[in-house]
Amino acid sequence: MSAACREYDVLLSLHATNALRGEERARGEAHLASCEACREEVEADAEVLRLARLPAPGPSERRVLANLPERTIEALRHGDRRRTVVRRVALAMGAVAALSLVPLWPLVMQERRSGVAELPETAVTLEVAHEASLPSIEAAGDAPQLAAASPSVPVEAATWEEPDPDELWENSSVLQSLAEGEEMAFAAEAAVQ
Repeated sequence: MSAACREYDVLLSLHATNALRGEERARGEAHLASCEACREEVEADAEVLRLARLPAPGPSERRVLANLPERTIEALRHGDRRRTVVRRVALAMGAVAALSLVPLWPLVMQERRSGVAELPETAVTLEVAHEASLPSIEAAGDAPQLAAASPSVPVEAATWEEPDPDELWENSSVLQSLAEGEEMAFAAEAAVQ
């Protein structure tokens, strides 16, 4: 096969499959008439394609292939319907489960309210096991003495006080200035060494 034949390579392969029409077919046949090597190659390609060709479909194959697109679409639709039914059943079961809990809601809320009502609101009683558990403090001057503890001492309950944002900001700037001072001292110490 010469260099001029290489440009006909694809065209001749298509000629072997009988896929060329019109002008391209005429151009390929004109080249084949003048080139013995290309003619032999096209004949060899055509022989390989004949050996690889499947036999014509029989009547049962034609029957199966005749309605293949319709059956494929029907199978896809059937799968979609099945998924839709499963989703609907799952949603219905979830709704039934949620609705079955609605009558129980007041009971749950009543339990919560009764549990909160049992907690003391203003004071906590501290039981002292022994009078000796709290030592007496004696100091000179006007300092009060801690007397022996009574069996129960009322203690005020702790309350939450919301922090002041301005105070928090000031405290953070103090911490930041302390950190900067430490960095400067560290840098100065490193410079000396």
